[in-house]
Amino acid sequence: MDSGEVLLVLATDKTAPDDFAAFCRQTGHELLHQQIRNDDVIMMWVKHR
Repeated sequence: MDSGEVLLVLATDKTAPDDFAAFCRQTGHELLHQQIRNDDVIMMWVKHR
């Protein structure tokens, strides 16, 4: 990925938001937004550093 590109991550693991927040802190990427859909799928937008 190029710097500034945004990746949409889909997850069903309830701990994924905390895991991705930690991942972003450790790697310098930016967690832009998190949203839980009606079907319990978690969407997370991560901006590449």
